[in-house]
Amino acid sequence: MHHQKWTFVLLFLTFVTATQSSGDVAGRLVMGQGHLDMDFDYTAEAGWVLRHRHEDKGIRSFGEGLIFVRDGAFPAEGSRITRPEDGQWAFLGVAAGEPFWFLPASERDGIVWPGMAAEHTDLSLLAAWEAGDPRRTAQATRWIAVDLVGVRFTGEGTGHLAMWVTDIGGAPLVFWSTAAPHPAGNRYLMAAGSHNHMAWAFSAPGVYEVDVRASTVLADGTVSESAVDTLVFVVGATPDPLRYQEWAALRFSAQERDAGKADPAADPMGTGVPNLLAFASGGEPGASPASITPRLEVADNRVALAFTRRADLGDTILRLMRSSDLAVWTEVAHTTGPNPWTLLETEATVGESSLGEGLRRVEVSLPNDPTVFIRLEAHF
Repeated sequence: MHHQKWTFVLLFLTFVTATQSSGDVAGRLVMGQGHLDMDFDYTAEAGWVLRHRHEDKGIRSFGEGLIFVRDGAFPAEGSRITRPEDGQWAFLGVAAGEPFWFLPASERDGIVWPGMAAEHTDLSLLAAWEAGDPRRTAQATRWIAVDLVGVRFTGEGTGHLAMWVTDIGGAPLVFWSTAAPHPAGNRYLMAAGSHNHMAWAFSAPGVYEVDVRASTVLADGTVSESAVDTLVFVVGATPDPLRYQEWAALRFSAQERDAGKADPAADPMGTGVPNLLAFASGGEPGASPASITPRLEVADNRVALAFTRRADLGDTILRLMRSSDLAVWTEVAHTTGPNPWTLLETEATVGESSLGEGLRRVEVSLPNDPTVFIRLEAHF
């Protein structure tokens, strides 16, 4: 009697715990090159209205938009520039001669030009009031105050944000600085009905979640404050950052992150796919197992499988493991970040090809044993 030999291949996509030392991104519109106004208006119909107005992308709430600060040398290729030697620039939060990312108060081709506006405010609803701020006139004015409530930075190093009037070359009048706040506070005052542009700086690449609140004095003398809203800047990276923490910052709110829903091992939507695995495979939180399961073939006494991974995994490590009994596992190959695969088994082969949009297709070939189990691990 002829006994046919079967090969059983079991693929686990598992999370291994460890300790960490121009389109849409996660449903948000990427606003890059062009004129962008951030509106802080007070109206009779709606009260406070905080929103983006981009010349190409239209009107969006702050929560629907990402402000993309392009990498590359300023001004020809992007926003990266070197801090001048003069000590008056210490408020940028970087040392003299070090790079930072710069958005000037005057428009430049190829990068975003963000400003603040209160052009749609109903002036009849406001009273004139004295700002009590040396950076502005003492004359009573219908002011709109925009306060920097806080900044959450996700990226490499320390992320400082600054906003001031006058481009590099003139004396800066600083309104916001997380590195060296002005004695009058991180407050920007603009006249209701006006439209203003200012210079911006970011000290490191990453995601900046900038909490802001607007306030004014109404005609009856009462102070009105908006709810805190959040501007999101993606700085010095692609519009869809590849590092895990930046990926998570764009997909989970601060409250969700505080609740642990953005943790690498978390499965916030109960699909069986933890966040780190969704990230490593180029997916979104809540990805279905079917969407990331590799294709598997057995031919010519070889086991071949193919799967998708991010081109740059950041600190995430992918390990391909094999076993004949599910008890003892042997590492076949591993890769980290944008690096090529390192092979530890001489008879195995791993090849990759670009799929575009920051993704790569991985094809693996292994010897066909009577029984083989294969596991792909994603971990830090």
